[in-house]
Amino acid sequence: MVIDSPAAAPTSTFLVVDDDPLIRRVIRRILRGSLVLEAASVQEAEAVLATPERRVDLLLSDVVLPDGDGYELSERARALQPWIRLLFMSGYGPGVLAQYGLPRGTLVAKPFTAEQLRGRVLEELGRPVQPLI
Repeated sequence: MVIDSPAAAPTSTFLVVDDDPLIRRVIRRILRGSLVLEAASVQEAEAVLATPERRVDLLLSDVVLPDGDGYELSERARALQPWIRLLFMSGYGPGVLAQYGLPRGTLVAKPFTAEQLRGRVLEELGRPVQPLI
């Protein structure tokens, strides 16, 4: 994965799902050099994932979305693209997040630095695809 060189050809494809356009824009900059697709909702993300020629390597989704949640989206994403890796992000604390049943170790807390996000993305890409529990 190339995440620092805007001139390099993308080697990984990410789908960033967050209802805040500013957050999506910041993440696009952090992951520059890779192909970063964006969606503002579960419905938009599903449309991207359902495109047969669009292979997504990692789904980076907010946990709380206007039309569902990131965990429900991850289940649908895995049904469409079984190889997809998952990373969730949220500004909510553990009490709120406990109700979503996220796979262990797949959360990056907002706010995060560019280095933190890059590190977590690289870490997730280096792991085998984790089953949903």
